[in-house]
Amino acid sequence: MAAPPGAAEPPPRTFADILPDSNETSPLRPPERFKGMPAVTFSDRDVSQFSQKFKYALVGKFAKGRPSMADLRKTFDQIVFGGAFSLGLIDQRHVLLNFDHETDFQRCWLRKSWSIRGYIMRIFKWTLDFRPDMESPIVPVWIAFEGLPPHLQDKRAIYSIANLIGKPLKVDASTLAHNRPSVARVCIELNVCNTPPKQVWITNGSYGGFAQQVSYEYIPPYCLGCRKFGHSQVDCRNMQTALQPEPRREAATETPPANQQPLLVPPRKRWRPVHSPSPSEEEHGDGSAP
Repeated sequence: MAAPPGAAEPPPRTFADILPDSNETSPLRPPERFKGMPAVTFSDRDVSQFSQKFKYALVGKFAKGRPSMADLRKTFDQIVFGGAFSLGLIDQRHVLLNFDHETDFQRCWLRKSWSIRGYIMRIFKWTLDFRPDMESPIVPVWIAFEGLPPHLQDKRAIYSIANLIGKPLKVDASTLAHNRPSVARVCIELNVCNTPPKQVWITNGSYGGFAQQVSYEYIPPYCLGCRKFGHSQVDCRNMQTALQPEPRREAATETPPANQQPLLVPPRKRWRPVHSPSPSEEEHGDGSAP
């Protein structure tokens, strides 16, 4: 565009002027070396920015076989979620579900498992350290505060109390409606690797404080050895196999068991040298006494 009359010509724009400001985008991280390999390091701030689009992401895991991706998409389209979602294949057993709305994310996760075309898909929360050979220890668990004062059964108060144990997800409908003031129920994200507290302390303003008991409706067993649900570390077959000593080789001189029949070996035949008779012995026969 030409400059208006009387105005100075603008300086020519360079390629650097066309590019976005370096402050708006993260620059490339400098290359490094780690154990002889080319390496790059991302800060926690970088990782947090990269993962924002996956804050409502779940992982679906199939144990034996799975339906086609077309059948999976068709099934989830028929569920009619409130917002958009994406569905992608991680490997032959895992799919990535990413939701736009938190309510859809909770609806899918709290169900824990889905039956699709005869295949069972278990649901896990996607985390930054996700690995296909391990199952995330973070699960939705309903907890109950029995005897919680009615004025503290407000959603904001319940979320603040539940946050002492894990990130709150939703409050039970009966609790919000105050239909059952004897107990307040809330669902939280619980990391089963940690021992959950049995009680928490609540300061009730200037009226003093009290210890509130916490009840957990169900915590699924999780193995810290193989990082999978369904059994504890004590009952883990992989751990028992690794700790099992090698069988001791029995020495050949040990006494055989009592019920074992002895092995009969025929005696060796003894060979004696042949004695050739002298001529005098031949004349007198075999040399025996008359």
